[in-house]
Amino acid sequence: MTTIFRFGTKERMTLATAAALAIALAITFGASASSGSPPPPPSWVGANGIVDVSKMPQRLDVVNSNGVVVGTVDRDEYLRHTGDPLPVENSHGVVVGSLQSGGFEPSQ
Repeated sequence: MTTIFRFGTKERMTLATAAALAIALAITFGASASSGSPPPPPSWVGANGIVDVSKMPQRLDVVNSNGVVVGTVDRDEYLRHTGDPLPVENSHGVVVGSLQSGGFEPSQ
């Protein structure tokens, strides 16, 4: 079964999930936001802005303030996000920081 979320319909996402998806889109588009030209939407976001969660990758890239991919977060943890920092892991599964409301924070 494909789950599709539409803003403005009775199947609307909760506010927390909508905020999480907004952050996911910001993460996805963050690398080119400063270049002036918007990137194409990822394959899991339609041209009309509808997000198809079933097409989202299991790991979502996280970029730092310079637009460099620093690691990934788990999709399911991200969608259940409650506001607490999410661990960001590198390609070896090592936690390199956390995703917080203000963006990526590296581990100390």
